[in-house]
Amino acid sequence: MATLISTYPYLLALIASLIAESCAILLRLVAPSIGRGFWWLANGVSLLSVSSFLWSFFWAASMREDFREILSIPETMLGVAAITGGGILLVWSLTVLRWRSLFAWPGASLCTRKPYSYLRRPMFVGLAFFFLGMSFLFSSDALWIWLVTWLLLSQIVLELEELELRMRFPDATQYFAQTRRYLPPIGSSR
Repeated sequence: MATLISTYPYLLALIASLIAESCAILLRLVAPSIGRGFWWLANGVSLLSVSSFLWSFFWAASMREDFREILSIPETMLGVAAITGGGILLVWSLTVLRWRSLFAWPGASLCTRKPYSYLRRPMFVGLAFFFLGMSFLFSSDALWIWLVTWLLLSQIVLELEELELRMRFPDATQYFAQTRRYLPPIGSSR
């Protein structure tokens, strides 16, 4: 593990961002019983988490060894398609949530409009495809390691966030039961 971290130090920033977001979720869980100030603190920690997440990605992307490597046509097409599809899904998700995509407040409601009616994690799926496309285009070992690490470790944060949503919104359990997490059902008529 120490060798992996010393070879790819940006993983520390990625892990720090996931820990910070986990802390923000826990702060939101206790905020209703402790005080409104914890909502502000949770949102501030979330912003720090996003900053550390983006910093780790750009750090990994900058560790490319050879910028002269020519990509094959399939790699380029896969990369562009993944970035385009992921970007569209990400922007759609952010547009639907608006300010709620970055800040959680008491009195908020559970979003079940499209694309959230098709899948529970459209923002995560959009980001995953976007970063997958970037990994294809940059063709960097550092970026692939960052992507795999993020995909694996973020599952812990997503589980914690779903626990938070179940506690804050009574109808979340039913929504989770009828909506897939990552892939929409084929032939969905929603």
